[in-house]
Amino acid sequence: MAGEQIKKEDPIEPISIQGFVNSSFLMLHIFKRRPAPYISFTTAMIMWAGVIYSLTNDELEPGTPVWSSGLSFDNILDPFNADIKAWLLHPFVVLSFTRAALLGTMFLVIGYCYEFELGMIPFFILFSIFHFGVAAAILWLGLTDSYCGLEYTLVALAPIFHFRNPILRSDGMGKELRVPFGIQPRWHYWILVFVQMLTLDDELWTPNNVTAYFIAMFAGSLVIFREPLMWKNAPPNFLIMKLILFTLTCVFLPITTPSIWEFKGPSLFGLISARSIDYGTFWIVKALISFLPLALLGNRYIPGIISGIYAVGCGLLVMHAMNIPVWSAPGPAFWALMGMGFFFTRY
Repeated sequence: MAGEQIKKEDPIEPISIQGFVNSSFLMLHIFKRRPAPYISFTTAMIMWAGVIYSLTNDELEPGTPVWSSGLSFDNILDPFNADIKAWLLHPFVVLSFTRAALLGTMFLVIGYCYEFELGMIPFFILFSIFHFGVAAAILWLGLTDSYCGLEYTLVALAPIFHFRNPILRSDGMGKELRVPFGIQPRWHYWILVFVQMLTLDDELWTPNNVTAYFIAMFAGSLVIFREPLMWKNAPPNFLIMKLILFTLTCVFLPITTPSIWEFKGPSLFGLISARSIDYGTFWIVKALISFLPLALLGNRYIPGIISGIYAVGCGLLVMHAMNIPVWSAPGPAFWALMGMGFFFTRY
């Protein structure tokens, strides 16, 4: 009708639930048009074969290799005298269906995006170097006596994937699928890393295993630290300093002490290691530490949301800390968390 105004739809924002859902569906459509990434696809299929085989063998324990023993530090120091089965098959461990689906999705994203651009042989070399490099570091530090699985390798590749940042375009897709921005699968991958850490079994979410995750991330970061562009795009940020301070508080500062005037006592991580922590406090720490990589990388885009999350987290930790079984008197970490809860909201 004459004079009738046509209402235009608001554009889809990249940082929104609709943007995330639409970009995820678009990625699947784009992946269907690309050839299968041989290394990622083959590795994921062998992983699933191990999961299916483990269902027929009740003697296998979760997290243990399906067809071999784990890799030891002696195996790495003397590879020619090591068990060849341990070298080849230690990455394939007993996994739950949901855990295997999560790792399979990570292989899907990094394979169709990064292996597709890098090429099969270079990606295989990169994957192998990081897998055995991270294994050597974790074994040398004594975080475990037997290395197995693929989780730390996938985490180690995340910083490189983030820096290379392959962009997917929705041009040529149906109108209902197109988005007005380039899709960056690196953020989907980091969300999967967050879910990977958050859904790790509570019994396995120990300081040693969490340290191993961050060592894997650091190993991947070493490759991009030498890139001048990385430092140019990473100016000093006060929010990053607060996130680092929060982490150090959880790891080192005593949350409770025998009296208010003493400074010796267990930290939150020490209580997790000793299994002397209540379930609520444990899950708050688990969620905030697992979210830390996303928070550090996303602080340029959604600083207010990240500050709000950690402000609320600090407040919840202050309230829940008094439910700790060994609680006696507030320690330095208790007062530090109170202060950080304020500073996350104000500055």
